Amino acid sequence: ERRRYFKIKVEERGRVLFMVRDDETTRFEEPIPMEIRDINIGGVFMVTSLPLQQDDIVCIDIDLFIDYRLNAVAKILRVQKNVDGSVKGYGCEFQSLTASQEDYIGKFIYKVQSAQRQKEIDKERPF
Repeated sequence: ERRRYFKIKVEERGRVLFMVRDDETTRFEEPIPMEIRDINIGGVFMVTSLPLQQDDIVCIDIDLFIDYRLNAVAKILRVQKNVDGSVKGYGCEFQSLTASQEDYIGKFIYKVQSAQRQKEIDKERPF
């Protein structure tokens, strides 16, 4: 059940607004920048300088469309590391998305997939 949803690779910028570890909430004066590397309706893989641990809860803010900012709570399911032991990123599961939020993520995924398909078609054209 690790991946119940289709995911797409992206490079979207976002922000971590606050985190909860062991029932202690840390709010940031300035949101911590992060980058989304892939997304699906179930969660994201993100990269950030913020040192996170498995089971931390974060509130993230991602600009999916020009006019829509996804504000969601996510739980850190795994800390993915490079061969040298440095942190590569964090696999996160969304917590309690609304139907509207799921709909926007689905529309975003469809839009990105359509654009990727069009690029492939354009590359195959012989002119």
